[in-house]
Amino acid sequence: MYRQRKQWTRDFDAVGEAYWNNAPGIPPTSSAIIYLVHSTHSSYASTAALALSPLTAASASKTLLGDPIASWWLPNLKTLRSYTFSIKYAWLLEQLSLVYTGHTKIEVRRAALMPMSLKLLGEIKPDNLCTKTKITLLGESAIDAGGVSREWYTLVTKAIFEADEGLFMVANKDDQSFFINPNSERDHGPNHLADFQAIGRLLGRAIIDGQVLPFHFCVPLFKMLLGYPISIEDIRYLDPTVYSSLTYIRDCDDV
Repeated sequence: MYRQRKQWTRDFDAVGEAYWNNAPGIPPTSSAIIYLVHSTHSSYASTAALALSPLTAASASKTLLGDPIASWWLPNLKTLRSYTFSIKYAWLLEQLSLVYTGHTKIEVRRAALMPMSLKLLGEIKPDNLCTKTKITLLGESAIDAGGVSREWYTLVTKAIFEADEGLFMVANKDDQSFFINPNSERDHGPNHLADFQAIGRLLGRAIIDGQVLPFHFCVPLFKMLLGYPISIEDIRYLDPTVYSSLTYIRDCDDV
């Protein structure tokens, strides 16, 4: 099975305009329509919703929130794309260190680790979103020299992905990859959107802090988060049976 996660990449024409390119060695999807996930609100709005829209040439030069990517930044993207992952990661951390300094302190009790952590993550001011994290477990004497942070990331992440929390569901039992639970409001409660935002901040901080988390998302969710094109082909990662039925209906002339 082709890894559809790598099917699409941004490329650039002779005048430097960005466009979506089907990656070499991966056959183009047979779907008639390719979609992008985009925000229906400005990045400056207090709330935003996500929706699917057909893939267009102009979408390659916009962010997931619909904001245009600065023209001077596009050539840098092309250069960075040729680097190995480790070099890309080191470059990202270097860029962040030029803007953000210091630490954000998070103090939580082990008995209420997940709710306290998500609440505090949601309250972090924008100026501190990309700072390093320093964890204190209230009532415990351990000093965070790295071990406390690793334990905190592991425990909070495992709690978030518990089925009883109702935030995520296993999308593919073969590789235990996760997708957002479409019934999260019912299963988790009315605060589900705020908790998803806090989880996004947790994942971002894990990148900054160099933490490896004990889970992975399914391919379609990765592509949505990165603003990559998705299509009917990606349904195979969510429900192989539904995917087979849909493609049969699409491809069979007798249906």
